[in-house]
Amino acid sequence: MTDAPTPRKPKLYAGCVEVELQVAPMDAEDELLWREATTTPRGAQIVLTDEGPWLRLESFATWPVLVQVPTAAGDVVELRLGGTPQLAPPPRVQVAPTIERPQRPNAVDPEVARLALTKLKHYLRSFAGARSAPEDTREKIVRRAGEEMTRVWELVRHVPEPEGDELRAHFDEITAAMPAARQLALEQA
Repeated sequence: MTDAPTPRKPKLYAGCVEVELQVAPMDAEDELLWREATTTPRGAQIVLTDEGPWLRLESFATWPVLVQVPTAAGDVVELRLGGTPQLAPPPRVQVAPTIERPQRPNAVDPEVARLALTKLKHYLRSFAGARSAPEDTREKIVRRAGEEMTRVWELVRHVPEPEGDELRAHFDEITAAMPAARQLALEQA
């Protein structure tokens, strides 16, 4: 009889770590001789790619690292990487918002819409003398009338057929006297 192997917890190791090396200012990068660059300790090396130079570490055990890059002028540029390396946690996944289906508005009782239209008619008649009012007063009247038209339009447009067609035609007759407010109301609806 053989014993089953004891399951072990898996361990995750970084087999290789690469760090992109960048030069500031960018025009100084042309002066650096990356092919002659050296690194200490062993286990760290410079890898040149089309995107630029990278520092490759066999593992974090080679940390801290000193990179020395000669320049065309005979100087040496140094980069010291030290401290305690830490791996960033994976980015948090944002949950996509739930898209709910638009709810169909409830049907409006035709009598409620008729009463709202009658009130709107009287409300708009109260502004009959506003044509001689100053410009800013007229703008306020148009805005208030448009808000009231929007409220009534929301009722009228949800009246079921066949009364709905009749009430929408009545709404058009009532609001024709104030085309600017009507336009505003229909844009807001």
